[in-house]
Amino acid sequence: MPANGSTDPSARPDHESVRLESWKEIAAYLNRSVTSVQRWEQEEGLPVHRLVHAKGGSVYALTHELDLWRNQRDALRHSEDAVPLRGETLELESGPIFSAPAESISAERALDARVHRERRGFVARLSHRPWLVSLLALVTLAGLATLLPWPVASARILSVRPLVADLERFGGRLRTGEACDNPYANWSWASDHERVYFAMPRPLGQGATDSYALHAVPIAGGEPVEIPLRFPYEVRILDYVPEQSALLVTGASEPRPIQITPSELPLWLVSTAGAAPRRIPNLLGNWGDVAADGKTLAFLRHYQEGRSRLFLAQLDGSTSRDLGTVPADVIRPRWAPDGSRLRFFRRGASRNAFGDSIWERGLGRGAPRALWPGSRGDWTPDGRYFVYDREDPGAFRLDLFAQRERNWLDFRTKTPERLTVGPMSFWAPGVSRDGRQLFAFGRLGRGEMMRLDPKTKALVPALGGESAIYVEPSPDGEWLVWVRYPEGTLWKGRADGSQRQPLTSKPLEAHLPRWSPDGQTIVFAGRTPDEPQLGIYRVAADGSANELLVRSPKPADNFWDPCWRRDGTLVFSLALSRPPPGILQLDPKTGRVTGMPGAETLRWPKCSRQGDLLAAAEHPSGFRYMLLRRDRTQWEDLGPMKLAYPNWTRDGESICGVDIATGRLDCLSVDSGHVSTLLEAPPFALLAWVGAPWMGLDADNNPLVVADRSSTALYAFDWEQP
Repeated sequence: MPANGSTDPSARPDHESVRLESWKEIAAYLNRSVTSVQRWEQEEGLPVHRLVHAKGGSVYALTHELDLWRNQRDALRHSEDAVPLRGETLELESGPIFSAPAESISAERALDARVHRERRGFVARLSHRPWLVSLLALVTLAGLATLLPWPVASARILSVRPLVADLERFGGRLRTGEACDNPYANWSWASDHERVYFAMPRPLGQGATDSYALHAVPIAGGEPVEIPLRFPYEVRILDYVPEQSALLVTGASEPRPIQITPSELPLWLVSTAGAAPRRIPNLLGNWGDVAADGKTLAFLRHYQEGRSRLFLAQLDGSTSRDLGTVPADVIRPRWAPDGSRLRFFRRGASRNAFGDSIWERGLGRGAPRALWPGSRGDWTPDGRYFVYDREDPGAFRLDLFAQRERNWLDFRTKTPERLTVGPMSFWAPGVSRDGRQLFAFGRLGRGEMMRLDPKTKALVPALGGESAIYVEPSPDGEWLVWVRYPEGTLWKGRADGSQRQPLTSKPLEAHLPRWSPDGQTIVFAGRTPDEPQLGIYRVAADGSANELLVRSPKPADNFWDPCWRRDGTLVFSLALSRPPPGILQLDPKTGRVTGMPGAETLRWPKCSRQGDLLAAAEHPSGFRYMLLRRDRTQWEDLGPMKLAYPNWTRDGESICGVDIATGRLDCLSVDSGHVSTLLEAPPFALLAWVGAPWMGLDADNNPLVVADRSSTALYAFDWEQP
């Protein structure tokens, strides 16, 4: 019962809800007999919850749900002349009722008889009004017509043109230190009636390291123009606000440390008319969107412990309201045009495109719910379509889809309508202010394997310029394995590119292959469209056997970075997690997986040929290197982690990789701590397939990198939306 003892729901604040623990308490709250409320639960959907346990079960109800049900029911009975519902009882005096009085049972039986007589009279009156019967028949037929599978025209693309070709000249490559789901995750855009605005990281060597640039390009065509910002770090365009003639953006005045959990950033309104940017006071967030009223801001905050919460506030920073938790790893909230609900997308397995899904949440007490597979998207201005991107796992490509929204005249289930079908990937779609055009980023992915020539100190094509990544030499240096990009198949061949042999086939996608010490086996992280979790696979060096060694029973866990210890134990960690579960070890003979003692807070192990083990530790100021020497039990702190995808040299004396801040190819001596530069930042963009640009070493310790030869642009689509 409520704390104040009242059974009148109007006496309670709207936000208060009390749990009623039995049929008697439910009946007392509704001022009816137990028999009546049990009948209502069976016949009229009274919201009663059931618990099953050893004693057979029990029930409970929440008062705010009962109030809502009663209000809806009363609305259907607003007239005294309306036909009563079966089982309705007479009013009893207020107060607790712990058993059904005899007079209430008699009243119910009398009312049932009255209901029967009035319903017979209603049918008799219909027989004297044939026009009313005809009208009811027409209404029934109209309702059935909406359920019939009549052919409906599909939305389709009519034409496409690049608004900004060759986006690479503006930068746009992922910063090497960011932990994101794809190389273009932090590209963003929005449009007004005349221009499209886009933000992306600057090219290495142009402007401050890790800084971003904001540009504007006319929709009708023209050259982009940069809009200066005084907060050039982590700039992301969230929305365009017509009432303010401004872009809603995130941005920081100083670079942030590398970390898994996204930084909470200041929110700004950047004028498109030339006025000074305005900071929204009192608010920090990661993602946001402004409702059609031009005033209400919905924004997400991500917390270090892996939680996310959704908030509402006014654009002046006032009246913040907490809507509660949402699933972890959700981003890009989008208001429905009518302001009734929000959609956002949840990043899936390994924070990559496999498993991404569109979610929705109303503004009431309901929990967020998953709708369908897909990721970044937005509504058309009239609310008839929701346009988004979705990965075709078998083709390793993102396509655009349009989901037709239901309306009150059409209750048929709608299937998504595919708008694009390769060979290019398109992502982050949105709609022009008038709804006539779509805008999206597009890309045709390709890489080129490059090797640093030790004599000329120049990067030259390797493997015949193969579009490949993750090159790993065999223990004897006679063979290489690599992964073709973007298809994800594992190959073996000689260092000169001859005697090529596929070791896996599509749709299995391979990452980070590692040879066993005897050169007979290769392990790698892998997944398929049917099993999108990254697991650890093993394949024979001659391609004769291929098997899954281990996959986590937890759907959100994705295994990464396998490598061999000298005793034959396989070690690996999770790709990303909060907090890190530590380094895991697998005995290939028994298949038993255990945690590695002393490595409970570490991730991303790298095994040297001599038996040393390198790993990364998360720190408030960024990641740090940790080293476990071959004959010791204590880990050493080697200082801040500055290299992406570090690789051991063949002699085990140094680790080499791409410097996160500068893009240089550097090596760090694990004994002296001295850093030597092999090459200044390459004269081309490096391919970043997962998280950061990869760098490897051949059997002679010559650096291997992948030049990104992808073609990327911002596109405008004319489309038809029936």
